[in-house]
Amino acid sequence: MKKGLSTIIASLIMVLLVIILVGVVWGVTKSIIDKNTDTSCFANYGKVTLNEDYTCYTPVNTLYDVQFSVSVGDIDIDGVIVTFIGEWGDKSFSIMKGSGEIISGLKNYDNTPSIKAPEKNAGLTYIATSVKKIDSIRIAPIINGKQCDISDSINEIGDCKGSVT
Repeated sequence: MKKGLSTIIASLIMVLLVIILVGVVWGVTKSIIDKNTDTSCFANYGKVTLNEDYTCYTPVNTLYDVQFSVSVGDIDIDGVIVTFIGEWGDKSFSIMKGSGEIISGLKNYDNTPSIKAPEKNAGLTYIATSVKKIDSIRIAPIINGKQCDISDSINEIGDCKGSVT
């Protein structure tokens, strides 16, 4: 009877040691993965968008003023990078959240000079002045100091008076 009882106790101790060892390995592995993986941009696609209804251009001599509207959903962002793309290349604006700053070639729709990114669950409209003809606009959010992938784009920019380019 003593031998049977010691075998059961030894088996229980072995099972308990294996469970503890698996827990320790899991904890260390999860800690390493969490430190080396930035998930701030993950699953945020489509939460920072361009509003097509308020995006258009106005010819000004040989250049254009481009009106565009940025909408931010249920997400906290540090800012956005808006890129205009045309045959001539591309031009980007970094619009950061906070107190606002003056950005050359960019103004608010209401003509106030201090530019800042929209807050959570809000939107703002801007005007990029004196831009060459563009084919598309792309937007990428900045979250936790990191530029994420493009979250939205518009490939057909209409004239603010009604025609589409």
